[in-house]
Amino acid sequence: MFLKEPFPPPSQSTKTLNISVIIGFSVFAILAMFQPFGLSQLQTPGKLFIIGGYGFVTAAIVIIFLQLLPVLFKRTFSEKNWVVWKHGTWLLTLVLTIGIGNLLYTSSIFEHSQLTVGNLVMFEIFTIMVGIFPVTGSILYSYIKHLKRNMALVRMLQTSKNERTNQPNDHENVISLTGSNKGESLTIVANDLLLIKSEGNYLNICYIKDNKPHWQLIRNTLKKTLLQTSESPNIIQCHRAYIVNTTHICQATGNAQGLKLTLNHIEETIPVSRNYVSIVKSAVQN
Repeated sequence: MFLKEPFPPPSQSTKTLNISVIIGFSVFAILAMFQPFGLSQLQTPGKLFIIGGYGFVTAAIVIIFLQLLPVLFKRTFSEKNWVVWKHGTWLLTLVLTIGIGNLLYTSSIFEHSQLTVGNLVMFEIFTIMVGIFPVTGSILYSYIKHLKRNMALVRMLQTSKNERTNQPNDHENVISLTGSNKGESLTIVANDLLLIKSEGNYLNICYIKDNKPHWQLIRNTLKKTLLQTSESPNIIQCHRAYIVNTTHICQATGNAQGLKLTLNHIEETIPVSRNYVSIVKSAVQN
């Protein structure tokens, strides 16, 4: 059951790029310090430069797996389908690819090293021996870290639900949402806004009227519309496709992958992206 639990997929960011560089440097430092696998017998003036090549190969492969593959295969790496066993398989494939890369590098540097099945098996065994514990540890650590963070926010949202529902904020604050097409506008009390959902080049706005949800479509972007609601701190963006009014959050659920919100009057659950978790937390705390 644990292997089928939702898990955060790899994401492209400066942070993951830094991680790739750190991993590559760590490989170089470990090999330079302990010089395993016969490196201690290597006698050449450019020894550290050669050892640094293994760190470079490792960093390059990690960058490909973290930055390039999620872009090329977006459907495979979609958050909806990413679970623990897929993440583990992805990491194991990364480790095995590093082994192949280091074998190719070794064969290009040393004449006595040949591209044989035996050498490939040996390199993969060495790579797995070095990488199996960090891979397993990183999965468990990341899973527990994200799960604890998200569940803490779920408890915070549930605890403050009554307080947010009874808040007088925005009951008299009127907002005007305008679109790029002529005559497109919606003027409502900020507290009546429930949800703004991006649908292509349009926004579907859900608001309360006569104690029932109503929808209105306008042509605009979430970024521009968020500026029109800037005076209402309860109205925040929680996902690249959603703006919500935190006053109307009636339920929150979470796992290691992320959060989902349920709003008053709306059956659809609203996802919270990892990049917006801190914004949701700040809005609830304030």
